[in-house]
Amino acid sequence: MDFGSTPEAIENERKRLLLYASAGLGSLFLGTFCLLSFIQGRTLLAVILLLFLCVVFLCAFLARVLKQVQPVCLFLGLVLYFLSSYLLLSGGASGTGAYWSFAITMLMVLLVGPKVGVLYMTLFLLTNSLALYSDLPFVYAYSDINASRIIATSLTLYTLILASEWIRVASYSAISTTSESHREQANTDPLTHILNRLGVQSQLQSQPLQLPCTVAIIDVDNFKQINDTHGHDFGDQVLVKLADTLQRHTKGGDIVGRWGGEEFLVLLNDTSPASAAELIRKIKRQFTSNPSLSDGQPIAVSFSAGIASLQQIEDFEAALKRADQRLYQAKEQGRDRVVFSRGDAVLPQ
Repeated sequence: MDFGSTPEAIENERKRLLLYASAGLGSLFLGTFCLLSFIQGRTLLAVILLLFLCVVFLCAFLARVLKQVQPVCLFLGLVLYFLSSYLLLSGGASGTGAYWSFAITMLMVLLVGPKVGVLYMTLFLLTNSLALYSDLPFVYAYSDINASRIIATSLTLYTLILASEWIRVASYSAISTTSESHREQANTDPLTHILNRLGVQSQLQSQPLQLPCTVAIIDVDNFKQINDTHGHDFGDQVLVKLADTLQRHTKGGDIVGRWGGEEFLVLLNDTSPASAAELIRKIKRQFTSNPSLSDGQPIAVSFSAGIASLQQIEDFEAALKRADQRLYQAKEQGRDRVVFSRGDAVLPQ
């Protein structure tokens, strides 16, 4: 059973199942009491129950064919409001309608949710309380004590069900927020605060690229030597600086991530390899023109990059492999350069 992956989708499927359950239980109880009412000669009650039964089946059918079921829930909730009011005020069979109104109104709140449920229940209690103590001819002749007990019981049950729904919604919201926070932590590199490898892969699944696009793999030159000579804190400073520089020079729809170690991945939407090479060269000039400081001394740091074109998202791994091969070529050619086609290089300027 697929409930979806977002809070909205999960809640939508929950209400869809609730509509199906309502149709199943409604067909059992409404159908049974409709038949008994016909047999016992209570024709009006039987017709009304049959009408409501048809509405319940209609709502179940709409829940099956419609993508969003909230409008169906609101409509069925209103129908249940009138059914419950009718059973309570008419007395149903020998005054037992009040008992069924309790269950029906609780189902109504479950369908519409706590916010709309407060409105429905407030109207239900006000209108039916006034009617129970009126002299209207269609209202069942409950004794004053029984009418008071019905109102008190209704108020207690509705307070409990509404409180339960509010708690459920608040708890689910807290769980959703915590889950989203954990997901973000799992997808984010803690040092540079950009996407990590898992985050890039997740974003590729959720965010369509504007094809054709370009894949660039960037690797800090001589990073092990930098760490050995100047310390890991300086190495971390270099990685953070490069991540910030990449983010400042890319568009909102582009993807920038730390692919691993001192290696970064950049996906540039709707960009040719030549244009991407010019952009990466511009980034490299910006990166090297502001050297990082180690013990107050500026230390020149460069990077190499390999670039490949991506025509279809299914070819991502192949494009990644080509970009990695061109990064290797850039390293072989002396580092501090960008290779975007076999044998060609864009040298630093």
